[in-house]
Amino acid sequence: MSKSISQRMNRDILFTFAVIGILFVAMGSLMQVRWKDDNIHTVCRILDTLVSREQDNLANELFERRVVALDMRLAEISLVQDVLRVELYQARGLPLAAASNGEAMELLEPLEVGRYDAVQGAPGYAFEHDFSSLRFTRPIVAAGETIGWVRISYDLSLLRKQSLSFFAFMTSILVVTLLCTQILLRRRLRKSVVNPLRELGRSMQEMDVQTRTFDGPMLNADQEIASLSRAFQDLLTRLNISYRDLDEAHQALARSEGRLSRAIAASTDGVWEWSYSTGQTYFSPRWYEMLGYGDQELPMTFQTWKELCHPDDFQEASRRIQDVVESNGTKSYNAEFRMRTNDGAWKWIMGRGDVIERDAEGSPLLLSGTHTDITERRQAEERLRQSEEKFSQLFRLSPDAIVLLHVDSGRLVDVNDSFVTISGYRREETLGRTLLELGVYRNPDEREEIYSRLKRDGTLRDYEFEALHKDGSVVFCAMTCQTLEIDGAPHLLAVLRDVTQMKKLRDVMIQSEKMRSVGGMAAGIAHEINNPLGIILQASHNLLQRSRPDFAKNIEAARDIGLDMELMARYMRARKLDVFIADIKEAATRAAGIIRRMLDFSRLAESGRSQCDLATLVEHSLALARNDYDLKKFYDFKKIDLKIEIEEGVEEFACTETEIEQVFLNILRNAAQAMAEASPPVENPRIVIRACAVLDRVRIEIEDNGPGMEPEICLRIFEPFFTTKPPGQGTGLGLSVSYFIITKGHDGSMEVESTPGVGTRFIIELPL
Repeated sequence: MSKSISQRMNRDILFTFAVIGILFVAMGSLMQVRWKDDNIHTVCRILDTLVSREQDNLANELFERRVVALDMRLAEISLVQDVLRVELYQARGLPLAAASNGEAMELLEPLEVGRYDAVQGAPGYAFEHDFSSLRFTRPIVAAGETIGWVRISYDLSLLRKQSLSFFAFMTSILVVTLLCTQILLRRRLRKSVVNPLRELGRSMQEMDVQTRTFDGPMLNADQEIASLSRAFQDLLTRLNISYRDLDEAHQALARSEGRLSRAIAASTDGVWEWSYSTGQTYFSPRWYEMLGYGDQELPMTFQTWKELCHPDDFQEASRRIQDVVESNGTKSYNAEFRMRTNDGAWKWIMGRGDVIERDAEGSPLLLSGTHTDITERRQAEERLRQSEEKFSQLFRLSPDAIVLLHVDSGRLVDVNDSFVTISGYRREETLGRTLLELGVYRNPDEREEIYSRLKRDGTLRDYEFEALHKDGSVVFCAMTCQTLEIDGAPHLLAVLRDVTQMKKLRDVMIQSEKMRSVGGMAAGIAHEINNPLGIILQASHNLLQRSRPDFAKNIEAARDIGLDMELMARYMRARKLDVFIADIKEAATRAAGIIRRMLDFSRLAESGRSQCDLATLVEHSLALARNDYDLKKFYDFKKIDLKIEIEEGVEEFACTETEIEQVFLNILRNAAQAMAEASPPVENPRIVIRACAVLDRVRIEIEDNGPGMEPEICLRIFEPFFTTKPPGQGTGLGLSVSYFIITKGHDGSMEVESTPGVGTRFIIELPL
């Protein structure tokens, strides 16, 4: 917003006064500092004279160490007007005596003598001040040597008061002078400049529009105002002449516009003009027709174009127009945008134009241009773009990893998101590098194998190899690739599929088939062993019966041959034959029980099932584990921290109670033995039993913090007769029997997860 002359005049006066005030304050401050320094030097000379008068007395008393005399002399000096304190130090700066207001006082702080090494030259003393007090320091010299130092603190409060009074006086003079000057200047400028200009403005506003003449205030005004009035009158005279010339030019322009309108009507493009200064706009009939409107059906304004233009395109189009306006003729307008037609549809328009008229300063006056319908071209481009996007999306989102690389250099041109997942490298890290540089091949020789097969066959299908993830883990991949030309250069397009899980699944299927075949074989072996085992069990039973001394038939047979049964019994006990026979019977009984279970599993028997409570089964199994003879003999099960976490809502499920208890007992026994035999021993051994409902199944987890197992052992842990225990301590049937109880006998699943050094977890799922 423009300001009046009076406002500008006030601003300039204030600025001038501010500069004068600053200069005045600067000069006053300089004079004040100079005056202060002169006064301080005068005080220093006075103090120097005072100390010089007492120099000899102080030197003698200091040399003779007459402390009392020194105190008295310092007290006399401290009585001098404005002297605050007098201090005396030894040559090395150690405190000696001090006085203030005529009384001796204690001096504690030493003097930093090193700061005053140069004092012994001219002028012979040193001083420092903070504008409130002066600290004067001078050496005491005897026979050309410094034997002590005297420091006098002098009050400068009077000097400070004088300085403040001088500054206040100078400030008052400055303010009064500036106020008077401002009043005089404003009065004179208002009378000579402001009022005549206002009168001239009123006269111009009252000018006769028809004759374009006015009566200016030329008689009573100053020469400058009168000259301005005459110049304005001359301008009006020339303006009348220009108007006549303009009328003639306007008629010629009208004829020219008629010819131009006929040319525009025959064109297929819409023509527009926009007066940048006034906002007036023109649209040709073809412009309306292109959008489905009648001629001049919409107002010819910039707002009309803005309302028809798509909101998402208007900002960019208007920005480009503004760039052309501000380019001073170096740019032309060119933009593509959508415009709404009469039926509500959108048409793509190519807008072109330029500034065709500017004023003397280069500011735009008139812009003109054309609008061309490019809807068909943009639709074709959109269809092409969508096709490219679909291909790119298929490339990016493919579940298989896809890489494109130069055949000659082997450098990657592009990779999709799945390759980023498999390799662990970001896309930016892979482009421009080879698979060898990224370390994708676990065995680098496989690259040569791949290229040799491609060279021989042209394509490569389902080639399996081991790839390395960025973190060093191994990923099993199957590659299918072929060569193709892109922009005349040979490229290799390779599709990599992560088959790690498939390979694990295949291993599990092989293991399952292996377990099934081994289970069938175990059932057959059990049938073959059952008969001789029955003979052993029956023979051991008969031996026990026929060696009893209290059995009637034994006594009768022994009497017939003259044998004393009591002596024979004593002999058997002495040689522990009865123990051996009992061991044979017990072992045969246990073997018969194992074979009976294996035969039952092979027949998938479901007899004896009932609704069982999981918490009760767990408690029974733990009770058996705590009372088991082997566990008591070799492992102290009570030292293991047991934790049971059974989720509320776990329903009862149908099972054979004794079989499930046997499964739990086998797992608990193995966990206890593994933690007891671990090296180094497991600190704070712990077993956690968890249970929760998962859909229509119950999930049971038994986890320990023992030594864990290697992956190779986990793959074989459920095989019959496989054991990691030393010979004589395990049959290898405990977990295999448990596996068949869960999978064959109860239609469930049983898995194991183990990490060496961390622990093992058995996962059992049974149908509810």
